Amino acid sequence: MKIKRIATIVLSIFVATSIAYLVATEVRKPGKNETVSASVPQESDKSTHNNAASMENHAVTVYYFHTTFRCPTCRQIEALTESTVKNFFSAELAEKKIIWKPVNIENPENRHFADDYRLFTKSVVVVDTANGKQIRWKNLDKIWELVRDESAFTGYIKNEITGYLKGI
Repeated sequence: MKIKRIATIVLSIFVATSIAYLVATEVRKPGKNETVSASVPQESDKSTHNNAASMENHAVTVYYFHTTFRCPTCRQIEALTESTVKNFFSAELAEKKIIWKPVNIENPENRHFADDYRLFTKSVVVVDTANGKQIRWKNLDKIWELVRDESAFTGYIKNEITGYLKGI
């Protein structure tokens, strides 16, 4: 009887821990749509015109967030993203309209990114800034399903960056 009771308690703890883990990972997942910073006005509050001065200080940062340990798939995601940025946006890189930044979030100074962008795994995040303020960002969550198809992966990254450059 004692063994049966201990086994029941251990299994109950395991189930409770598993449920807590699943809930925690779901809460941390970013939504399918892009997330807008709380300090950013909603679309209806934005001015309907873009003046040239505000666009002069406009930049799109493409982050690849990783940890110290990276599997071959993680390295592939970084390589494909970097290649896409450099091959399709070389002029924008030179003009600093696009910034490419791989970031190790295990470094103490970078840990805030995990909370800032609700990261739960290695991720590519596109961030739109104007005049030094973040306007919007998007975690490109399809990278994991497209990483085995180089053409689809490249097209996805290219389209998302292009949309951010155009302000879409």
